[in-house]
Amino acid sequence: MTDLNDVKAGEYELVAQQWRQVTSKPGEPYDYVQHRRGAIVTLDVADARRLVKAGAVKPVKAPKASGGRSAGDGGGQENPGGGQENPGANPGGGQGGSDEKPTGVKEILAEVGEDAEKAQAFLKAEQATDSPRSTLVKALEAIIAKAAGA
Repeated sequence: MTDLNDVKAGEYELVAQQWRQVTSKPGEPYDYVQHRRGAIVTLDVADARRLVKAGAVKPVKAPKASGGRSAGDGGGQENPGGGQENPGANPGGGQGGSDEKPTGVKEILAEVGEDAEKAQAFLKAEQATDSPRSTLVKALEAIIAKAAGA
C-alpha cells in the first residue's frame, strides 16, 4: 500500500465505479460533479489521500504528448439531480487541436453557447443516454427555444 504521507494533490485516474465530488459550499444547495471509472480527476491533498486509501484512484502517469485538456475531463459531470455520465461523442465538432469531448454540464453549455444547432446535437446525444441529466436537457431546450423565438 502507498504511504499516505507521500500522496500529493494532483491528477488521478478513478478506478472505482463512480465518485461524487461535492462542489457546493456549506450552507449552499447541495451540488456535485459525478465521475465514472476511467475519469481523470484533479484532487486536493485531502481527497487524494482519502481516495488512495480507499483504493478508488491511482496516480496518472505523465502524458507522452500534450494533446489536450487533462484536468477534470474524462467523465465528470455536474448533476444536482443525480444522473448518469454522458458518454457520447461531441456532436458539435471539436475545436482547436483537441479530440476531448465536454462531459460536464458547464463545459457542454460553454461549448454550445447560443448555437441552436449545437444545442440540438448535444440534446439528442444526452437524451440517448440511459439517464439524461434534467438540468442539461432543460438548459439545452431553453437555448433551442430562444433561437426559435419561442
